[in-house]
Amino acid sequence: MDRIALVIGNSDYSNVGKLNNPKNDADDIASILNKLNFDVTKIMDANLIDIQKSVNDFLQALDEYAVGVFFYAGHGMQIDGKNFIVPIDLKLSDKSKTMVSCYCLNSLLEGASSYKGKTLICILDACRDNPFAMGRGFLTGFAPFNNPPKGTMIAYSTSADCSAFDGQCSNGLYTQVLKDAMLIPNLKIEEMFKFVRNKVSEISISQYGEEQLSWEYSSLVGDFYFSVTPQPVNEQVTDEKIYEFICARRKSYENASDNIYDIECLPYIDAYNKYHIPIIKILRAYSRVDYSKRGFQFSDATIDQLNSNYCKFCSNGTPILKSAVHSF
Repeated sequence: MDRIALVIGNSDYSNVGKLNNPKNDADDIASILNKLNFDVTKIMDANLIDIQKSVNDFLQALDEYAVGVFFYAGHGMQIDGKNFIVPIDLKLSDKSKTMVSCYCLNSLLEGASSYKGKTLICILDACRDNPFAMGRGFLTGFAPFNNPPKGTMIAYSTSADCSAFDGQCSNGLYTQVLKDAMLIPNLKIEEMFKFVRNKVSEISISQYGEEQLSWEYSSLVGDFYFSVTPQPVNEQVTDEKIYEFICARRKSYENASDNIYDIECLPYIDAYNKYHIPIIKILRAYSRVDYSKRGFQFSDATIDQLNSNYCKFCSNGTPILKSAVHSF
């Protein structure tokens, strides 16, 4: 796996009324992320120490992964322009005590920003009507995130400074829509959240008479897909057949030659000549199977970008590949 996730759901608050759905939200999102080949840690009804430890573990583990997802459902609030998620044992208090008794989301983003080339998706279904904010000078909802670290997307269940509906079924309204949208194959994350926004807006107006408008802040630099369903590169030839042919040809070249270009590049030329499929599609078919066997999942766009660099390497030493590369 190249994707890791931390999922937290806080429902059973000790000092205010319990929330109905955050633990259901966390259960459902964790289940979906598992299906989508994420390495998932799920924490329920977390106090401050639980949150701090799980986030620290998540950030340390992120070093070994390409993509990290943080999902939180429960109470959240802003204090002095910073955003906090609320532990289940928080006691109503003044501003200074509250700030040190909650987990500041800026700490998560600062920790993630130390990594280069990572993708972090932070999803917050957290702005239910907040009893902690009432009469204490705290603002309802989350503050906007300005300048998120490069490679980050932060998704709110509702727009900044607004509250979200806890939902009439087993999920909060936002997660009710989100969990289905995450399974739509080959949908870029920006398009997925746009679909969620439209659906949440439509349902909130029809069921509550008031619009809930979800929101995102993004500094992503590449394409990201939760669900990827590869389309066959050729209707007559499966990816697995191409993969097996290339593996067999590579083994043959290994037994006959010490030339790295022969071993690494000529099997793809052989597949090109046999199947008459553009070389970039040959590489895509092989890579899909190879990555899957190693526990990775990438979009076709990412695979093609990686393989275009590989083509440049091979074409430097193998003139025959140069002409094949031009075929795509």
